[in-house]
Amino acid sequence: MRVRSNSCHDVFICHASEDKEGVVLPIVTTLRAYGVSTWIDCEQLRIGDRLQPSIDVALACCRFAAVVFSPIFFDKPWIAYELDRIMYSVINDRQVLLPIVHRMTGSELLERAPFMEGKIWRSTADFSIEQLAKEIAHVVRVS
Repeated sequence: MRVRSNSCHDVFICHASEDKEGVVLPIVTTLRAYGVSTWIDCEQLRIGDRLQPSIDVALACCRFAAVVFSPIFFDKPWIAYELDRIMYSVINDRQVLLPIVHRMTGSELLERAPFMEGKIWRSTADFSIEQLAKEIAHVVRVS
């Protein structure tokens, strides 16, 4: 039962693996260019690690959680666990949710995630990777 100790990062990236290549990794790369450290599964988790405790440690250590909502995102059981942990931390004012909508409209998002009502999000349909990363970096720096 192996759980690696993760060093703290600025932003935890919650996403469906199918969105990793097209949007998530480009955002991570751009965030890092702005000096924002990111926790992303493909770089932090190693063979033999226990998934649930590793995610719990990472989430507890990150003040921000960027969640990439997409149609496939909602079909992933493991993502439900991550999102539940994030929302618990958000409600208890221990974490800030940074929502990114990918390949969905706002009404589709609210249909699948009614808790997003009244929350400001950004869409990959309206903002470039550069714009998204720049805004996230700004939020991380001023908070």
